[in-house]
Amino acid sequence: MTTLDEAIGQLQLTEVFAAGDYDYEWAEFRAWVAPSGRYYWFADSGCSCRGYGEETFNSVSDFSDGARTTLEHAFRAWRNSNDNRPIEGVDKGMEKLRQLRP
Repeated sequence: MTTLDEAIGQLQLTEVFAAGDYDYEWAEFRAWVAPSGRYYWFADSGCSCRGYGEETFNSVSDFSDGARTTLEHAFRAWRNSNDNRPIEGVDKGMEKLRQLRP
């Protein structure tokens, strides 16, 4: 089993943005970029009894990955699926996506 932090280190990922609802029941989406320019992301949700990626991330294959446009589509879909929740960082995440290379 590989932790999320270990996988980030193995792939040499740099965080691009994070967005989420950080209440008792939370949902979070994070995105990273690899030195190669490929984007990786992982979405998770749960309650305060566990943290982001603690029980749901087991290996590098748990990341979704692709081009910037694929990341943007995934982030928009995630955001829309959480429509009734106040999500922090959505505007900053969308701005970061606009600044990234395709």
